[in-house]
Amino acid sequence: MMNSQHRRRNPSKRLYAKQTNRDQNTNFKAKRRNRKIYFFSLILAALLILLLVRNRILVWIEDSSYRISSSSSLSLLTSHIKPRLRFDWTNLPIQSEAAIFFRQHQNNCTLPLAQIPFRNRFGLGSDLHVWTQAVCNAASLGYRVEATDPWIWLDPTVCSSNYTDAIGCYFAKATAPASCSSSSRIDQPPIVWKARQGYNCEEIMPKKYNVSDFRAGGIEFLFSSVSPAIVEEAERLLPKVFPPDGIVPPNLITVQIRRGDKLVEDKSLKKLSIQTFIDSVRKLANPHLPIHVFLATEDKGAMEEFQQNAPSDWTIHLDPYHTELKALKDSIVTSDQNFSHSKGNNYNENPRLSVATKGKSGLISLASMLISMEANSYVLTTTSNWSRLMNELRKTIVEDNCGVDCRTRVIDLKPGEW
Repeated sequence: MMNSQHRRRNPSKRLYAKQTNRDQNTNFKAKRRNRKIYFFSLILAALLILLLVRNRILVWIEDSSYRISSSSSLSLLTSHIKPRLRFDWTNLPIQSEAAIFFRQHQNNCTLPLAQIPFRNRFGLGSDLHVWTQAVCNAASLGYRVEATDPWIWLDPTVCSSNYTDAIGCYFAKATAPASCSSSSRIDQPPIVWKARQGYNCEEIMPKKYNVSDFRAGGIEFLFSSVSPAIVEEAERLLPKVFPPDGIVPPNLITVQIRRGDKLVEDKSLKKLSIQTFIDSVRKLANPHLPIHVFLATEDKGAMEEFQQNAPSDWTIHLDPYHTELKALKDSIVTSDQNFSHSKGNNYNENPRLSVATKGKSGLISLASMLISMEANSYVLTTTSNWSRLMNELRKTIVEDNCGVDCRTRVIDLKPGEW
């Protein structure tokens, strides 16, 4: 009887034991699942930390001052790589409607050649803008343009006497194509630009093209075929401007400050303090990245004042036009007897410098311009021809070639147009 009762109680114990085993298995599986989730969370957190560290390292690498003070292994890694400009300035596509007009017109071999003699007493930027006006004047008369020698900005070490067009050495497309026969030359070609001649092509500009677009198209046309000598000079200067390896920081901001004789021509520029330029840089800068400024100016005082007043954590990259020619320029400013052979160059200091350096300053100026175009953000005063050149290249070549998502920005502190 007792054995029978005992046997009747055993099934419930077995059921209890099975339930206990199931509970234990469930608890074990839950613990194992929790451990997996825990370890997975640790791995995910580690990956996120690595991602954040990686981004921080990239920011550090972008800061050239960090590269200089960091381990020498990075320098060894990049020392054998020749620094390059981001665009191939020797062969860029022509895209704007006005630039296409310049190309078609200057390549029309059926048109005879007219001449533009440069005045050789104004700045390089002024001469290039005058050339665009001469093309307009010539087109209205049924001529192409050829710039005649001498042009003080040509460096004879890279420009031989074989060029019939004075600016053809620096800008290949400006000169007549080789396919044009010599029959396009006439005995007494007209002069299509003279001082104070002004506009003489209303049907082309401003009726067909507004002044700003036409000038920008002409500059785009010229700079779409920059001489390899200028590109080589710019790339030689890159490590000096962006030491030690010549790598341009991606967050570069170009600031162009025009003073010198321009203050005589435009007294309102005196009202633009250096602090105004510094404040403009702050507006354009990415607050999460180190601030790098390419200071494009030929004025020693402006350069020193900007360096003294800019925040100490900014990196200021100086214009090679100033640094490469500093010693000679200082002697030129203090001694006008150096220019006794330079008749008529008593207005603009930079042409006098180009005469004294036998055109070397022209080569360095254009190399400096290419370096300034490595930026996507600019602080300019377009009453200056040099600032206007930068803005024209920004709107055409840089904007069209810097990438799908690339957008340039500019703060123009003193707008101007000619």
